[in-house]
Amino acid sequence: WYMEKIFPVGRRVAKVVRPVVNRVTQMPLIGDDRVFEAMANFYDRLDGIRDILGDPEITSTRLVMNPEKMVISEARRTYT
Repeated sequence: WYMEKIFPVGRRVAKVVRPVVNRVTQMPLIGDDRVFEAMANFYDRLDGIRDILGDPEITSTRLVMNPEKMVISEARRTYT
């Protein structure tokens, strides 16, 4: 949701505000376009991983546990 709704607006605001901030201070407060591009690329890669992990034809789940009451309860909680 964030990457679809907020991220593009933040990117445009940063593009407009960056020159003003750079004139006022020497500190690089707002990342350049490469930072935003890297974030978008990272999000796209994570989205691809979500597709792979969510496909039951490719990925399965196995819960490995010790036969102790607390461990079994935690595994049951994790699975549901």
